[in-house]
Amino acid sequence: MKLLLSAISTLTFGLFCPSVKSQNSISAQPPQAFQTRTVQSDSLGFIAMQEALEGQLIDASPSKSLYTRQLIAPTTLISVGVLGLTNGWMRKMNRTIAEKVGSSSSSHIHIDDFTRFLPITAVYALPIVQLRPRHTLRERLAVTLTATALTCATVWSLKNAVHAERPNLSDNHSFPSGHTAFAFMGAEILRSEYWDASPWIGIAGYAVAIGTGYLRMHNNAHYLTDIMAGAGIGIAAARIAYWLLPWERRLLGWDKHKATTMIVPYASLKSFGVSYSMSF
Repeated sequence: MKLLLSAISTLTFGLFCPSVKSQNSISAQPPQAFQTRTVQSDSLGFIAMQEALEGQLIDASPSKSLYTRQLIAPTTLISVGVLGLTNGWMRKMNRTIAEKVGSSSSSHIHIDDFTRFLPITAVYALPIVQLRPRHTLRERLAVTLTATALTCATVWSLKNAVHAERPNLSDNHSFPSGHTAFAFMGAEILRSEYWDASPWIGIAGYAVAIGTGYLRMHNNAHYLTDIMAGAGIGIAAARIAYWLLPWERRLLGWDKHKATTMIVPYASLKSFGVSYSMSF
């Protein structure tokens, strides 16, 4: 258990704070500009016209270095997982840990079938207790659906391509761990949505995900490197889903803003006119 905690927790928690700022920049609203025109006239006709640009444009384009930083932890986890398939020392370590952590079929604990859903369930349940997420309900649904599609496609493609045998010899779908991938996907979305409300919410989500991975080893369903690869896939899928959210907003028309027009009469002792303002 200590080895699993040190291997997964160090990699995932190490990028917590940097990734919060990064994701905020990714999901920023598209640039908006407010243009104001003021036209004044007196008895002799138009005497002035002024155009001004108010506000500041927001650069919402994420840099390549931002993408790279956010993929360090999941890529490292997946890489270590792949080594467990090819490296002799890693395979021996896997078997040693499986012998120590694994249990007989009579002492299996099957709550891992439910704990994998806890982090993603919390994403939608916490607003009930007045905790505010970063994104709206439809945006969270979009992220969840995208991340789930990426996770399922990656996990099942690898399971059917690698054909790694499970420790309990039940089938050849050991690599990677699907339960762990889904749990970490939910934990990363939970952390991203509620980090501003309380960092402990994200930490709790990751603790549940780590516990799910440990239970998969305890039940002889996976080796340690299967768990690490699953964790990396889940985290990467969630982060990629947030990268795609601005594009999904535009595709679904969520970023369309209605133009607002305001006309205000203007008068003084020496002049009169109309002030015209449009925001878009």
